[in-house]
Amino acid sequence: MLPDMKPLYATGNELLVPPEFKYSIKWGFPDRSLRILYKGDLVTVFEDIVSADDGQVSAIITSDDGTTLFTGETTGVINVWRLRTEPRRDKRRPAHATLALRSRLYCHSDQITCMAHSKDYRILASGSKDNSVVIWDLNTLQYMHRLEGHMQSISCVAIHNVTGKAALYLF
Repeated sequence: MLPDMKPLYATGNELLVPPEFKYSIKWGFPDRSLRILYKGDLVTVFEDIVSADDGQVSAIITSDDGTTLFTGETTGVINVWRLRTEPRRDKRRPAHATLALRSRLYCHSDQITCMAHSKDYRILASGSKDNSVVIWDLNTLQYMHRLEGHMQSISCVAIHNVTGKAALYLF
């Protein structure tokens, strides 16, 4: 909830973009597009954002300030995007959003199921159906460490912002 205590709602395959939560991102469409909305109104459709012809976006998170977008794919690739949003200042002009690809991260061999990041530790943790979690350095966008040996797919990962420890849930 925001400081003004109004509840916020998102549908399945929709992420509200911080810090003001006026923008949202939807995914999972047959055309494999990402759609950005401003206060529920469609602003932009981004096509051809996946790394392979058979890929689909399977997980999304943003940085706390909403300027970096991480998209995980069914192919195991993670895309790191620069997200820029410009709200409607003049009622005659529509809101605007742009995406610029910063990097593609390769390490997983199956679908990305979940991601978490820590602003304080500058790391991203990605969970996958390949039963592993990969820790990425957000300063260099490089692989740091792989946690393997889990008996099931990783369905949730979280990072404690005080200790930097990762918690996993297997489903």
